Amino acid sequence: MSGCTSNPGQGDHCTPLLACFDNGQSIHGATLGWLSGNIEGKTQDGVACRGEWEILSTSDASGSAQFICEDGSYGNASFSYDRAKPGTIWGRGEFNASEAFQVWGGRDLIQRLQLAGGHFDQLCDALNGLKERRSAL
Repeated sequence: MSGCTSNPGQGDHCTPLLACFDNGQSIHGATLGWLSGNIEGKTQDGVACRGEWEILSTSDASGSAQFICEDGSYGNASFSYDRAKPGTIWGRGEFNASEAFQVWGGRDLIQRLQLAGGHFDQLCDALNGLKERRSAL
């Protein structure tokens, strides 16, 4: 995530990204672009993944993404975004056509990662806890 600079409205806008799988694995990386762009990330085992994302509806604040990893695994996701905080997204997806994952993106990911001790697996746990607290309200 180093070198990932927020530049809302521009093609070089970069947002930290994290996918948390139900089996405890994760992919961390970033998105680049505005309204559409590229995804780059790595699994916990260091396998590189790349893909594309796009905003499908600005009125519904929704989008989709697809990616493939060097080991042949792949995924797709649907997401929503916060119009007031460029790059803040959340959504769900499917990995290898069978395994569910949650995706999170935004500047506050860095802060949450630091609070979780700098480990992406701990960040997934912290974000899941945040989601559970929100749904209980």
